[in-house]
Amino acid sequence: MIVVIDGPDPDTRARLQQISDPRLRVHELPESRGGANARNVGVQLAGGDWVAFLDDDDEWMPEKLRKQIIKGERTRADIVASRLIFRSPRGDEVWPRRLYEPGQSAGDYLLNRRGLAMGETLLQTSTLLVRREHLLAQPFRALPRHQDWDWIIEAVDVRGRTLVVHPEPLAVWNVGAHESVSTSKNPEPSWNWLHARRKVLSRAAQSGFLVIQIAPLYGEKQPREVLAQIVRELVALRASPRRWVQLLAMWFVPQSRRQQLRAALRRSGTTSP
Repeated sequence: MIVVIDGPDPDTRARLQQISDPRLRVHELPESRGGANARNVGVQLAGGDWVAFLDDDDEWMPEKLRKQIIKGERTRADIVASRLIFRSPRGDEVWPRRLYEPGQSAGDYLLNRRGLAMGETLLQTSTLLVRREHLLAQPFRALPRHQDWDWIIEAVDVRGRTLVVHPEPLAVWNVGAHESVSTSKNPEPSWNWLHARRKVLSRAAQSGFLVIQIAPLYGEKQPREVLAQIVRELVALRASPRRWVQLLAMWFVPQSRRQQLRAALRRSGTTSP
Protein backbone atom coordinates (compact mmCIF):
# COMPACT_ATOMS: atom_id res chain seq x y z
CA MET A 1 0.00 0.00 0.00
CA ILE A 2 1.51 3.29 -1.14
CA VAL A 3 -0.09 6.48 0.17
CA VAL A 4 0.86 9.59 -1.77
CA ILE A 5 0.05 12.77 0.16
CA ASP A 6 -0.48 15.58 -2.34
CA GLY A 7 1.49 18.31 -0.56
CA PRO A 8 2.28 18.96 3.13
CA ASP A 9 -0.51 17.65 5.37
CA PRO A 10 0.61 17.25 9.02
CA ASP A 11 -2.71 15.75 10.17
CA THR A 12 -2.70 13.01 7.50
CA ARG A 13 0.97 12.30 8.11
CA ALA A 14 0.40 12.00 11.89
CA ARG A 15 -2.51 9.61 11.42
CA LEU A 16 -0.57 7.40 9.05
CA GLN A 17 2.38 7.27 11.46
CA GLN A 18 0.07 5.55 13.95
CA ILE A 19 -0.16 2.53 11.63
CA SER A 20 2.65 0.08 12.29
CA ASP A 21 2.72 -2.14 9.23
CA PRO A 22 5.74 -2.70 6.98
CA ARG A 23 3.44 -3.07 3.96
CA LEU A 24 2.47 0.63 4.23
CA ARG A 25 4.67 3.19 2.46
CA VAL A 26 3.94 6.91 2.76
CA HIS A 27 5.28 9.46 0.30
CA GLU A 28 4.53 13.11 1.07
CA LEU A 29 5.04 15.51 -1.85
CA PRO A 30 6.73 18.86 -1.12
CA GLU A 31 3.86 20.72 -2.81
CA SER A 32 0.38 19.99 -4.09
CA ARG A 33 0.28 19.34 -7.82
CA GLY A 34 -3.08 17.60 -8.16
CA GLY A 35 -4.49 14.11 -8.34
CA ALA A 36 -2.94 13.17 -11.70
CA ASN A 37 0.59 13.82 -10.45
CA ALA A 38 -0.08 11.98 -7.18
CA ARG A 39 -1.28 8.91 -9.09
CA ASN A 40 1.72 9.02 -11.42
CA VAL A 41 4.11 9.22 -8.46
CA GLY A 42 2.41 6.23 -6.87
CA VAL A 43 2.79 4.24 -10.09
CA GLN A 44 6.51 5.08 -10.20
CA LEU A 45 6.96 3.90 -6.59
CA ALA A 46 4.99 0.68 -7.08
CA GLY A 47 6.72 -2.61 -7.82
CA GLY A 48 3.96 -5.05 -8.70
CA ASP A 49 2.54 -6.12 -12.05
CA TRP A 50 -0.83 -4.52 -11.24
CA VAL A 51 -1.71 -1.11 -9.78
CA ALA A 52 -5.06 -0.21 -8.24
CA PHE A 53 -6.16 3.29 -7.24
CA LEU A 54 -8.12 4.46 -4.20
CA ASP A 55 -9.05 8.12 -3.78
CA ASP A 56 -8.94 9.31 -0.18
CA ASP A 57 -12.73 9.63 0.19
CA ASP A 58 -13.62 6.25 -1.36
CA GLU A 59 -13.59 2.67 -0.04
CA TRP A 60 -12.83 -0.81 -1.33
CA MET A 61 -14.70 -4.02 -0.56
CA PRO A 62 -12.47 -6.61 1.16
CA GLU A 63 -12.44 -8.95 -1.86
CA LYS A 64 -11.94 -6.27 -4.54
CA LEU A 65 -8.33 -6.90 -5.50
CA ARG A 66 -8.56 -10.69 -5.38
CA LYS A 67 -11.65 -10.81 -7.58
CA GLN A 68 -10.30 -8.31 -10.08
CA ILE A 69 -6.89 -9.97 -10.39
CA ILE A 70 -8.56 -13.33 -11.04
CA LYS A 71 -10.71 -11.76 -13.75
CA GLY A 72 -7.78 -9.86 -15.23
CA GLU A 73 -5.54 -12.91 -15.43
CA ARG A 74 -8.31 -15.13 -16.80
CA THR A 75 -9.28 -12.67 -19.54
CA ARG A 76 -5.74 -11.33 -20.10
CA ALA A 77 -7.17 -7.84 -19.86
CA ASP A 78 -5.05 -4.71 -19.47
CA ILE A 79 -7.60 -2.86 -17.32
CA VAL A 80 -10.17 -4.29 -14.91
CA ALA A 81 -12.91 -2.04 -13.53
CA SER A 82 -16.01 -2.92 -11.49
CA ARG A 83 -19.39 -1.72 -10.45
CA LEU A 84 -19.53 0.38 -7.28
CA ILE A 85 -21.91 1.61 -4.62
CA PHE A 86 -22.70 5.28 -5.19
CA ARG A 87 -23.25 6.64 -1.68
CA SER A 88 -24.85 10.07 -1.34
CA PRO A 89 -27.15 11.81 1.16
CA ARG A 90 -30.06 10.33 -0.82
CA GLY A 91 -28.91 6.77 -0.12
CA ASP A 92 -26.99 3.97 -1.87
CA GLU A 93 -27.27 2.96 -5.51
CA VAL A 94 -25.33 0.39 -7.55
CA TRP A 95 -23.66 2.00 -10.58
CA PRO A 96 -23.31 1.64 -13.51
CA ARG A 97 -26.67 0.29 -14.48
CA ARG A 98 -25.33 -0.58 -17.95
CA LEU A 99 -21.97 -2.39 -18.09
CA TYR A 100 -19.20 -1.74 -20.57
CA GLU A 101 -19.01 -4.48 -23.22
CA PRO A 102 -15.52 -5.72 -24.21
CA GLY A 103 -14.43 -4.28 -27.53
CA GLN A 104 -16.76 -1.30 -27.28
CA SER A 105 -15.44 2.23 -27.72
CA ALA A 106 -14.78 3.67 -24.26
CA GLY A 107 -15.73 7.13 -25.50
CA ASP A 108 -19.07 5.93 -26.82
CA TYR A 109 -19.79 3.96 -23.65
CA LEU A 110 -19.04 6.86 -21.31
CA LEU A 111 -20.45 9.78 -23.29
CA ASN A 112 -23.16 8.46 -25.63
CA ARG A 113 -25.69 7.95 -22.85
CA ARG A 114 -29.22 6.84 -23.62
CA GLY A 115 -30.87 8.71 -20.74
CA LEU A 116 -30.32 11.75 -18.55
CA ALA A 117 -29.85 10.21 -15.12
CA MET A 118 -26.38 9.77 -13.69
CA GLY A 119 -25.15 6.23 -13.17
CA GLU A 120 -26.21 4.74 -16.49
CA THR A 121 -22.55 4.33 -17.48
CA LEU A 122 -19.44 4.70 -15.32
CA LEU A 123 -15.75 3.83 -15.12
CA GLN A 124 -14.52 5.36 -11.87
CA THR A 125 -10.86 5.56 -10.83
CA SER A 126 -11.22 3.85 -7.45
CA THR A 127 -12.51 0.75 -9.24
CA LEU A 128 -9.58 0.49 -11.66
CA LEU A 129 -6.94 -2.25 -11.63
CA VAL A 130 -4.36 -1.64 -14.37
CA ARG A 131 -1.22 -3.40 -15.52
CA ARG A 132 1.62 -1.18 -14.33
CA GLU A 133 3.48 -1.28 -17.64
CA HIS A 134 0.60 0.57 -19.31
CA LEU A 135 0.49 3.24 -16.59
CA LEU A 136 4.21 3.83 -17.01
CA ALA A 137 3.78 4.18 -20.77
CA GLN A 138 0.71 6.39 -20.40
CA PRO A 139 0.71 8.58 -17.26
CA PHE A 140 -2.37 10.55 -16.21
CA ARG A 141 -2.52 14.03 -17.73
CA ALA A 142 -2.85 16.98 -15.35
CA LEU A 143 -6.24 18.38 -16.39
CA PRO A 144 -8.66 20.59 -14.44
CA ARG A 145 -11.49 18.14 -15.25
CA HIS A 146 -12.13 14.76 -16.94
CA GLN A 147 -8.74 13.24 -16.02
CA ASP A 148 -10.27 9.78 -15.57
CA TRP A 149 -12.20 9.79 -18.86
CA ASP A 150 -9.18 11.21 -20.66
CA TRP A 151 -6.93 8.38 -19.48
CA ILE A 152 -9.43 5.58 -20.16
CA ILE A 153 -10.38 6.84 -23.62
CA GLU A 154 -6.72 7.26 -24.57
CA ALA A 155 -5.89 3.78 -23.24
CA VAL A 156 -8.77 1.91 -24.89
CA ASP A 157 -9.66 3.88 -28.02
CA VAL A 158 -6.21 5.15 -29.00
CA ARG A 159 -3.71 2.62 -27.61
CA GLY A 160 -5.92 -0.45 -27.93
CA ARG A 161 -5.79 -1.61 -24.29
CA THR A 162 -8.38 -4.23 -23.37
CA LEU A 163 -10.90 -3.37 -20.67
CA VAL A 164 -13.23 -5.67 -18.73
CA VAL A 165 -15.62 -4.89 -15.89
CA HIS A 166 -16.37 -7.09 -12.89
CA PRO A 167 -20.16 -7.09 -12.48
CA GLU A 168 -20.11 -6.90 -8.66
CA PRO A 169 -19.91 -3.58 -6.77
CA LEU A 170 -16.37 -3.76 -5.36
CA ALA A 171 -15.92 -0.15 -4.20
CA VAL A 172 -17.86 2.65 -2.52
CA TRP A 173 -17.91 6.12 -4.06
CA ASN A 174 -18.73 8.60 -1.31
CA VAL A 175 -20.26 11.76 -2.79
CA GLY A 176 -21.55 14.92 -1.17
CA ALA A 177 -19.05 15.51 1.62
CA HIS A 178 -17.25 18.30 -0.24
CA GLU A 179 -17.08 19.96 -3.63
CA SER A 180 -14.60 18.40 -6.01
CA VAL A 181 -13.27 19.44 -9.40
CA SER A 182 -15.91 17.29 -11.07
CA THR A 183 -18.74 19.13 -9.31
CA SER A 184 -17.52 22.69 -9.98
CA LYS A 185 -19.66 24.70 -12.41
CA ASN A 186 -16.98 26.31 -14.59
CA PRO A 187 -17.70 25.07 -18.14
CA GLU A 188 -14.41 26.22 -19.72
CA PRO A 189 -12.35 23.09 -18.83
CA SER A 190 -15.04 20.88 -20.37
CA TRP A 191 -15.12 22.89 -23.61
CA ASN A 192 -11.32 22.74 -23.76
CA TRP A 193 -11.30 18.97 -23.21
CA LEU A 194 -13.91 18.41 -25.93
CA HIS A 195 -11.95 20.47 -28.45
CA ALA A 196 -8.73 18.61 -27.61
CA ARG A 197 -10.33 15.16 -27.99
CA ARG A 198 -12.50 15.68 -31.09
CA LYS A 199 -10.35 13.42 -33.29
CA VAL A 200 -10.77 10.54 -30.83
CA LEU A 201 -14.47 10.86 -30.05
CA SER A 202 -17.26 9.79 -32.38
CA ARG A 203 -19.99 12.25 -33.35
CA ALA A 204 -22.38 10.50 -30.97
CA ALA A 205 -19.90 10.77 -28.08
CA GLN A 206 -19.25 14.45 -28.81
CA SER A 207 -22.95 15.31 -28.96
CA GLY A 208 -23.56 13.38 -25.76
CA PHE A 209 -20.79 15.24 -23.99
CA LEU A 210 -22.21 18.59 -25.13
CA VAL A 211 -25.70 17.83 -23.85
CA ILE A 212 -25.08 15.72 -20.73
CA GLN A 213 -21.87 17.36 -19.47
CA ILE A 214 -21.55 20.92 -20.78
CA ALA A 215 -25.16 22.17 -20.98
CA PRO A 216 -25.96 21.55 -17.26
CA LEU A 217 -22.88 23.52 -16.15
CA TYR A 218 -24.60 26.77 -17.06
CA GLY A 219 -27.26 26.23 -14.39
CA GLU A 220 -29.90 28.94 -14.16
CA LYS A 221 -27.88 31.47 -16.22
CA GLN A 222 -28.39 29.70 -19.54
CA PRO A 223 -26.95 32.38 -21.87
CA ARG A 224 -28.70 32.39 -25.25
CA GLU A 225 -25.39 32.60 -27.11
CA VAL A 226 -24.24 29.38 -25.44
CA LEU A 227 -27.44 27.58 -26.40
CA ALA A 228 -26.93 28.82 -29.97
CA GLN A 229 -23.37 27.48 -29.94
CA ILE A 230 -24.48 24.07 -28.66
CA VAL A 231 -27.23 23.94 -31.30
CA ARG A 232 -24.71 24.74 -34.05
CA GLU A 233 -22.41 22.01 -32.74
CA LEU A 234 -25.22 19.44 -32.66
CA VAL A 235 -26.28 20.32 -36.22
CA ALA A 236 -22.69 19.89 -37.42
CA LEU A 237 -22.46 16.55 -35.58
CA ARG A 238 -25.78 15.38 -37.08
CA ALA A 239 -27.11 14.64 -33.62
CA SER A 240 -29.84 12.04 -33.22
CA PRO A 241 -33.43 12.95 -32.31
CA ARG A 242 -32.80 11.49 -28.85
CA ARG A 243 -30.00 14.01 -28.31
CA TRP A 244 -32.24 16.96 -29.18
CA VAL A 245 -34.83 15.74 -26.68
CA GLN A 246 -32.09 15.44 -24.06
CA LEU A 247 -30.95 19.00 -24.79
CA LEU A 248 -34.47 20.33 -24.32
CA ALA A 249 -34.71 18.57 -20.96
CA MET A 250 -31.25 19.59 -19.74
CA TRP A 251 -31.53 23.20 -20.85
CA PHE A 252 -35.13 24.11 -20.10
CA VAL A 253 -36.13 21.88 -17.15
CA PRO A 254 -34.65 23.25 -13.90
CA GLN A 255 -32.15 20.97 -12.18
CA SER A 256 -34.29 20.83 -9.02
CA ARG A 257 -37.23 19.57 -11.07
CA ARG A 258 -35.08 16.94 -12.80
CA GLN A 259 -33.83 15.75 -9.42
CA GLN A 260 -37.42 15.44 -8.16
CA LEU A 261 -38.37 13.37 -11.21
CA ARG A 262 -35.35 11.08 -10.76
CA ALA A 263 -36.14 10.60 -7.08
CA ALA A 264 -39.74 9.68 -7.94
CA LEU A 265 -38.52 7.20 -10.56
CA ARG A 266 -36.11 5.63 -8.08
CA ARG A 267 -38.89 5.21 -5.51
CA SER A 268 -41.10 3.58 -8.11
CA GLY A 269 -38.30 1.29 -9.28
CA THR A 270 -38.43 2.71 -12.79
CA THR A 271 -35.28 3.50 -14.78
CA SER A 272 -35.21 7.15 -15.81
CA PRO A 273 -35.58 7.84 -19.54
